[in-house]
Amino acid sequence: MESMESKLTKAKMESCGWQLKEYPKVNLNDSYMVYFRDFRTDTLTVMALQKVAFSDFKVNHKLPISNLVEKLTPLLNKLHNGNGLTEGEVDEINPVLIHYIKKTQTFFKWKNTFGGRTRAHFIINIYKDNQAGGEYLILRPVLIGSAEEIIIADDVTQMTDEIYYLDRERNKSWFR
Repeated sequence: MESMESKLTKAKMESCGWQLKEYPKVNLNDSYMVYFRDFRTDTLTVMALQKVAFSDFKVNHKLPISNLVEKLTPLLNKLHNGNGLTEGEVDEINPVLIHYIKKTQTFFKWKNTFGGRTRAHFIINIYKDNQAGGEYLILRPVLIGSAEEIIIADDVTQMTDEIYYLDRERNKSWFR
């Protein structure tokens, strides 16, 4: 039986244009949202990360961010191939994703600018790494501060398009 919290999450997400096979079993107010736009498959996905898990996570400063991208690659590939992730894979991706986000300069700038006073929404554009033969991914993180629990799907699409066009202009080597 679906809980009231799950029903509210589903209703809120659907009202914002998110048509998902499965809705996160979380309270949106207690979560940070991560929006993925995979430009290889032109798919848009959203995941919820619990604020408590995010704030409690201790970063390994010695671990290179490239190792985290390597760990995320097969899970993100599966997430965007149309099958989605199993519950165990969601449990696996969440800490790696939190670790990745907390190691980005984007997060560092947000933390220093807002000090956690605004709700964080993480947008990650996914590009194929052509220089590595397409086997790996280029993850392009952007952090948005907004009081909203979840950003409207069409707005995320528009933002990710803008980021993509800026990246194509500024980081041409990513797209060769």
